[in-house]
Amino acid sequence: MSWTGKTTLVAVLGAGMLCALAISCTVQKSEESKPVAMDPVEHGRYLVNLGGCNDCHTPGALYGAPDSTRLLSGSELGWHGPWGVSYPRNLTPDAETGLGNWTEDQIVQTLRTGK
Repeated sequence: MSWTGKTTLVAVLGAGMLCALAISCTVQKSEESKPVAMDPVEHGRYLVNLGGCNDCHTPGALYGAPDSTRLLSGSELGWHGPWGVSYPRNLTPDAETGLGNWTEDQIVQTLRTGK
């Protein structure tokens, strides 16, 4: 099969259009993937909902009757393992029993390592 002038022109134009489309899709995608600035409290709420933190850290949640007036205030039900018994901590901003005195770095480190 031999390429004529018209066939070559159509092939070049088609390839050019495909390249332009690919570039425009890439530019559009990179613009869409820019992180959206979010209020830190709203971002925390989002992470808590995404991670299901209420499921363990809210009293009564493990019994199927979460106390919605005490969200994330810890649970009385613990897990027994070879290390002993672990209880879900109070994750509220309470300075005495919760995370109120923790720095952002301490919270991030705990979330990343579990310690």
